[in-house]
Amino acid sequence: MKREDLIIALLAGTSVVLIVVVVLTTSGRGPLFAQSVDRSNGFVMVTGRVDQDQDAMYLLDERSGQMAVFVYRRSGREVKLTDVRDLRQDFAIDLGPPTGERPTKPTR
Repeated sequence: MKREDLIIALLAGTSVVLIVVVVLTTSGRGPLFAQSVDRSNGFVMVTGRVDQDQDAMYLLDERSGQMAVFVYRRSGREVKLTDVRDLRQDFAIDLGPPTGERPTKPTR
């Protein structure tokens, strides 16, 4: 095999590899974003990505039924409390007398 033929074969093989890499990297469904959950002493914390510039943290107090939503904006490097909700009221959950059991939704 001549030296020119070897160079042409090497360049053709490199172009095939580059085409495969381009097709594999552009045909995906988009990036996957992980979410984290932590539970401790009656509190549940969930984090996740809101959009390209913002992450959110949801902090739930299981005892009081309140949930606080914090947003972290990466461009401004700031954390803001955006909302506090009473989930017992929002979902019409009747706690009843304190028995140590989990709250249940009333039957209709």
